[in-house]
Amino acid sequence: MKLKNNGKNIINIICLVCYGGLLLYFTLIGRKHTDPLHAVFEGWLPFRRYDGTWNLDSIYNIFLLTPITFLISRVFSIKTKKDVFLRIVVLAFVISLFIEVNQLLFQVGTFQISDLVYNTLSGLIGYILYRILYKE
Repeated sequence: MKLKNNGKNIINIICLVCYGGLLLYFTLIGRKHTDPLHAVFEGWLPFRRYDGTWNLDSIYNIFLLTPITFLISRVFSIKTKKDVFLRIVVLAFVISLFIEVNQLLFQVGTFQISDLVYNTLSGLIGYILYRILYKE
């Protein structure tokens, strides 16, 4: 990956840094201390929890990393297009794993397997949107 060199790219870099800061705040820094292991295997149902309450967390997780992978695709030019899809999926998974492991270590938020899956899907959505909008 190589940094694109154009005037508009500075705006994309600023957006990437700002969203990265917001992501850290909402997933780690701004969270209350909880038992991170109380719901490891929950969070799979997108709309209703098993107790009948609404669960918007899965929807939130499906779009959490979309801006990051979209902006990374805008900021960096990738010389070989061959393994980009796999690299984006791995990048989204690694970012999600970083968030989940830190929630576990610092006991903030909840470590959930569904978050790993939904956040990885979210990263893929960001890349697909980039490809649709910019057709590079």
